[in-house]
Amino acid sequence: MSVRVAGSWINLCRCGKKDHALLLDCRSLEYRHVPLPEDVRLVICNTMARHNLSGAEYNQRRPQIVRKRCRHVITEDERVLKAVRALEEQDVSLFGNLMGESHASQRDDFEVSCDELDLMVELAVRVEGVYGARMTGGGFGGCTINLVNAEAVEDFQAKVASGYERGTGRKPEVYVCVAADGVSRYIGDELPFMGASNA
Repeated sequence: MSVRVAGSWINLCRCGKKDHALLLDCRSLEYRHVPLPEDVRLVICNTMARHNLSGAEYNQRRPQIVRKRCRHVITEDERVLKAVRALEEQDVSLFGNLMGESHASQRDDFEVSCDELDLMVELAVRVEGVYGARMTGGGFGGCTINLVNAEAVEDFQAKVASGYERGTGRKPEVYVCVAADGVSRYIGDELPFMGASNA
């Protein structure tokens, strides 16, 4: 199944829509757009902790089919559907709570978080204007994704970066993002994303 998703990733990159999240069914590859509130930003925080998915911890978990791992998968699917409804109803507080539940489940049931990711999430949720935070990707390092009120982004960046550096000795990378249209083919003299000439 993951090969099918990976092989279709280029096609999925075309599916993005400005100011929308993408709900993807990885079994069928069917998707739909879910509107994001205008006054929020997605902020990615890189812990600078390298994750090695070929390392011992990840490889030990792959063959482990245990109750906690299954519980994570089942509850994560339920959380995604609740999160879609929350976004459709513009309930960012509920959406943020679901992000927190997701992180806790990845940490406690799926056991793919690490101290750096947990610290980044803890620091994030302490900042006024943060609706939710969770790890993203394969775990054991890497990044968190945070849903932040647009007016709180500067404060978020400063507090999370300084707190994380104090706690770990590593300076994180912080990227403020917005949902954008998917990739498209460049044809002609104007760059669609810049409105500038390539001359």
